Amino acid sequence: MAAEAQWRAMRLGEDLPQSTLQRLEREQVTVRVRAVVFHKQRLAAIAGPLRPRREAPSREYWEQLIKDAKQQSALEVVEW
Repeated sequence: MAAEAQWRAMRLGEDLPQSTLQRLEREQVTVRVRAVVFHKQRLAAIAGPLRPRREAPSREYWEQLIKDAKQQSALEVVEW
């Protein structure tokens, strides 16, 4: 339930393209949240004015984040 609340907040607060949101919606909510967290961490790691000003990250970029998020979620989420 916590991940669902986080996802709703991210949908409202993050500036993600509609195509990215549609792609993320196909994943479990924990994967969606983790992928957006990874995205924010990568952006934060890029120094201020040197940050690229692309319109949106590529599909391949998000597919890799989703893959990484699935791996991380599998390690952290225990389903009983």
